[in-house]
Amino acid sequence: MTDDMLALARKSQREVVEKLGYDNIDFRHGYIQDIKTDLDRVAGYLEKNNINSATDYKHLNEEIERLKKELPLIEDNSIDVIVSNCVLNLVSDDKKHELFKEMFRVLKVGGRIAVSDIVSDEISPEHLKNDTHLWSGCLT
Repeated sequence: MTDDMLALARKSQREVVEKLGYDNIDFRHGYIQDIKTDLDRVAGYLEKNNINSATDYKHLNEEIERLKKELPLIEDNSIDVIVSNCVLNLVSDDKKHELFKEMFRVLKVGGRIAVSDIVSDEISPEHLKNDTHLWSGCLT
């Protein structure tokens, strides 16, 4: 989700709630492969703290680690169902392990994952991943 998409979703939420009659959606800003890091909180830190040196960068990383532990974007064992409509395929291959690790971390015991992405237990060849016609089929 881009920043613009997130802003639009949040802006439209009240109107959708009024039309549908229920409010059970929460839009959060993070990476699906790292749903401990709350990017809105990181942005708040960056607004208050200039990053001008390696020491500043070190403090930023320390703050991110603190936030992950104390105020994770998504708590452990807190989600009943994870639904993906070709979002998982947008995560690079080198981050897929972290992605599934994070999904497992947040799922409640007995929780489930509903995936409409293309899933394979084998590495996809680069020529298939780079074929623009296959992108509509969510192969990445």
